[in-house]
Amino acid sequence: MVTGKDRFGCTQQRLSGFGDTFSAAGFPVDPALVVPGDFTFECGRQAVRRLLADGVPFDAVFAHNDLSAAGAIKATHEAGLDVPRDVAVVGFDDIPLAAHTDPPLTTVHQPLRQMGETAARMLMTFFAGTPLPATPNVIPTSLIVRASTSAA
Repeated sequence: MVTGKDRFGCTQQRLSGFGDTFSAAGFPVDPALVVPGDFTFECGRQAVRRLLADGVPFDAVFAHNDLSAAGAIKATHEAGLDVPRDVAVVGFDDIPLAAHTDPPLTTVHQPLRQMGETAARMLMTFFAGTPLPATPNVIPTSLIVRASTSAA
């Protein structure tokens, strides 16, 4: 797993969500496979390079964003490995680049427009005198399966 910057709440949420789900399925996350990142292409590339150089066995990468995932794909190709046959790669955000990596990236889609509209409505009602809700407004994400993963 290639994380984002620690100071962002989404990094901790993605890390704990992934870890909880994998642990519940009987696959505890090995801390040696969690590489701190900064949401950049180069951090994804360097994370995979480091794991390969250290001889750490892995067959999948979950990157906390699509740019890092694209960097992971690049490093995998540079090492002569095939995505998804040798290493599956999944990102997060579903930015336009995700559909254009080679191979196209499987990613978690965030409905950014809906998120922005919801935030704007909440702010407008807040400025009109209505207190903000005590509970968060959760907007569902969805998995967009593309060629960087395989069910093999």
